[in-house]
Amino acid sequence: MGVATSDDAASILVVEDDELVSEVLAEALQGSYRAASVGSAAAALERLGDRRYDLILLDCLIPGGGVELVIEQAGRLGIPLVLMSGAAGRAAAASAGRHRFITKPFSIEELLRTVETTLQPGCQCPYVIDSAVKL
Repeated sequence: MGVATSDDAASILVVEDDELVSEVLAEALQGSYRAASVGSAAAALERLGDRRYDLILLDCLIPGGGVELVIEQAGRLGIPLVLMSGAAGRAAAASAGRHRFITKPFSIEELLRTVETTLQPGCQCPYVIDSAVKL
């Protein structure tokens, strides 16, 4: 788990089963945000019961299922989502409703721009970014 230096920074829950990708994302977010990482939907649901997050970055093809439950819980709590997956995950993301989606691989710059935009008051979704730039 990475933590930004400012206590008033937005908090982001990264739900990603690939440990390397999770570490890279958390590190990239640390400069401006407080980031916590979990590797499963079950762990994400537990975290969502423990504290409030401003945004969830969710790999929509996490092994073990439960992604729909995370999406539903985020909706109940009013937490915006950015769904992440490879091209194969686009169908799963489309069926998840009005959430932003980033196609892996994406650049850190695109991720940060998407996070910043999603956290803006009045942000409208869906918003799709396709990229050939790798992490």
